[in-house]
Amino acid sequence: MVAYFIKTLINTFSVKTEDIQLMGHSLGAHVSGFAGKRFNETKIGLITALDPAGPGFNYVRLAPSDANLVTAVHTSAGITKEINVFMGDNLLESVQLFGFLGNSDSLAHFDFWPNSGNGQPGCEKISQEFLNEILLKGGGALKERASCDHSRAHELPTAEQALRQPDSCQMIGYECDSYLEFKAGECLSEHCFDELGCFESRDFVMEERKYFPHLENTINAMKNDKFKLWNNQMMICPVNPEHSDVEFKLFTPDSNHSVAFTYRPDPKVLKSTSFSPDRKTLFIVHGYVDGYKGCDDYGSCHWMERIKNYFIAYDYNVIAVDWHKPAASLNYFYSAFNTRIIGAMIANFIKTLVQVFSYKPSDIQLMGHSLGGQIMGFVGKHFNETNKKIGFISGLDPAGPGFDTYSLEHTDADLVIAVHTSAGLLKAVDMSDLLSFNPLEVLQLQGYTGSVRNIGDFDLWLNGGNGQPGCDTTSMNFLKQAFAAGPGGLADNMACSHMRATEIPSAERVLREHRDEKDTCQWVAYECSNYIDFLHGQCYDCGQDGKKCKLLEYMPGYWLQPKNLVDIKKGFPQNLYLQTQAMPPYCLYHYMIVLHMSEVKYVGRIKFTLNGRKKVEFEKPFELKSKDPKTYNFLYTDSDHLGQITEMTIEYHKTIVGSLVKYLQILRPMTFIQSMSANEITISAIDVIFMSHIDQSVRDSYSSQLIPNTKDMSGKGFNFIINKDK
Repeated sequence: MVAYFIKTLINTFSVKTEDIQLMGHSLGAHVSGFAGKRFNETKIGLITALDPAGPGFNYVRLAPSDANLVTAVHTSAGITKEINVFMGDNLLESVQLFGFLGNSDSLAHFDFWPNSGNGQPGCEKISQEFLNEILLKGGGALKERASCDHSRAHELPTAEQALRQPDSCQMIGYECDSYLEFKAGECLSEHCFDELGCFESRDFVMEERKYFPHLENTINAMKNDKFKLWNNQMMICPVNPEHSDVEFKLFTPDSNHSVAFTYRPDPKVLKSTSFSPDRKTLFIVHGYVDGYKGCDDYGSCHWMERIKNYFIAYDYNVIAVDWHKPAASLNYFYSAFNTRIIGAMIANFIKTLVQVFSYKPSDIQLMGHSLGGQIMGFVGKHFNETNKKIGFISGLDPAGPGFDTYSLEHTDADLVIAVHTSAGLLKAVDMSDLLSFNPLEVLQLQGYTGSVRNIGDFDLWLNGGNGQPGCDTTSMNFLKQAFAAGPGGLADNMACSHMRATEIPSAERVLREHRDEKDTCQWVAYECSNYIDFLHGQCYDCGQDGKKCKLLEYMPGYWLQPKNLVDIKKGFPQNLYLQTQAMPPYCLYHYMIVLHMSEVKYVGRIKFTLNGRKKVEFEKPFELKSKDPKTYNFLYTDSDHLGQITEMTIEYHKTIVGSLVKYLQILRPMTFIQSMSANEITISAIDVIFMSHIDQSVRDSYSSQLIPNTKDMSGKGFNFIINKDK
């Protein structure tokens, strides 16, 4: 009958047989097959079988020969289900009471088996909940549950319609020998996109599962329809480049307006813009749940806009890459996986620049924050197989989760630097000063966002790499602010350290404009084995060749010179440390103070008074246990330039019990200020070493050596004056 109707349509309207599509559920699937068998010479175009019926169809039934293309979706195929109790599956799920409704044989060109072909999520039939429903509703509940798996097949076409949106997840089936092998990640094949290449998600999915090993099973166990969104969001799907809405915004010094491109820029349009092949070019990319936002009506500009303006002022072409749709998934790992595809899209854009303008990849600079930092690594990898590498990549706190094995690397460009600001849940803190030590600082709630790995030629760890000044997330004050600001304010505070990396380039612009001035603060980072050693004054020397310290800069002309790049690659990895303050431009002046003394072990506190351009006072705990027992080193930082320290006064506060905890200050009666005799402590000299300038001559000019002032008769501590002989 169906075939007769179709033939009537063909004869009446000259409809092409291959334009006919048949879709049938259960018995209707075989009806479609029998209709297709009636067309021998010119076949039906497509038959879609929705859980074809099983009983009575062992021999004559739907077959691949019934149409040009036959697909079958099985949702209640078989009374047994493949499970693995070691992966968290429920043993009771192995029996599917109503699995006989569908057909367990392969019937089509493509046979899809969602959730192994039976036991669909939300259709559980062996549970206390199901038994309770039967007691309450009787046979109605039994009928509803019995048909649940079987009916799921005809719900999928309408669900697929909703997933056709550009940024939605896609239902993609993978060829596999068994469902258990598929669940184990052994059958995730490649996704190929024309000139972008192929992307294989198996290893990434395996990496994701170790972060949340039981989350997938928990979400699948949710029975309410409102949780279907979460099931979709848990899928790792490749973004389709054609529907991703990724936009490349070109800015140049010659135009006040941007020109927008896709990842396939039209060469004619490119040539018509003010892009100059004689300039260097910066690509900027944002991270997770972010996007290029320009400036608001009040003049407050997004970090990408500020960095764009910085480089435009120094005669760069700037291309801001906005991938906000793929970056906004509820599932972070979906966005993380798609950094590979976004990276390939940017690489394709650069290759077009190379072809159209004979542009040199070495003149390309890539800058990315969070996931954007990892994207830039994937861009660079597309050029690693050639002799023309990308010139420079700067990773602004590159993302950590999902990039433990395959990420931004120092080989992805001629020069790669990474600035870490939220790397690790635990912060290295100096516990020697128990009076000021805050144990809450050890735990950094936002420290999971950044990478803890060495990934650049230089890895710069600002303030140890996490817990940035002004980004308090562990105090009562933070909790009060979060409560007052609500969820949005809490999210902003949690991201504070991670976002600090995006503010550093703009702050560097302020410092760069005054770089020629001798007193300008510079971000000079020093090589050190760890942050605590840096705080304790073990790393303040740039070395004879100057290679143990680096200037943090985002237009590093000196280090990009070929003769210097050779040494840089040999020195990987190089961990560099510096401290910053809470407010822009964030730079602090660093001084290393070294006390030269006799061999002693003295517990207590020392009050220092330094005289330079201004007088500063501070206290430090003192317990001499350094590698060199005749020196006591520590780092001092100040927001102001103190100039050369010409005088220092030291007062010793010796305690019997030492400064164990803050509240032991009630023992002040046991504390006394005592003049130190020669057999206790004798300080022969104090070195004050200025660290905040890359030029050795400038550092030397602001450094000093202080010696005891033999003429001081004040009796208030010990006075040291500059040694004019040095």
